[in-house]
Amino acid sequence: MIIGRMPTEHFKVLDVVRVTDDRLDEAGSDGVVVQVRSYPDGGYAYGVGSVSGDDDWGGLYGESQLTATGTAADINDFGPPGDLRMRDLVTIGDAADPDCRWKTGVIRGWSSETDSPCPIRSGSRS
Repeated sequence: MIIGRMPTEHFKVLDVVRVTDDRLDEAGSDGVVVQVRSYPDGGYAYGVGSVSGDDDWGGLYGESQLTATGTAADINDFGPPGDLRMRDLVTIGDAADPDCRWKTGVIRGWSSETDSPCPIRSGSRS
């Protein structure tokens, strides 16, 4: 006997969607789904962020405010530059601040700052 069936969300994380609600400033803009929220009433809301470097918008949208574009974003666009990835085990290089040199750690995040006192030694990826 089937008691109930969970509805399935329309959009998935990394789907590229277009904002179609004309009441919003970002109407007509494309964004990427970065979060899916399901609610007890069976409804869904989607955290969407801009996919254009020129725009800086984002928010939580209902399904009726979005339409599918048929494409998906590449997960690598949301990661750090280069070969290092989250949870990689690394060794800090000799160009680093003396307090950081040769320490081992795990990549937990990244920054676009180029003047980090603790650069990671190239090629130390595990």
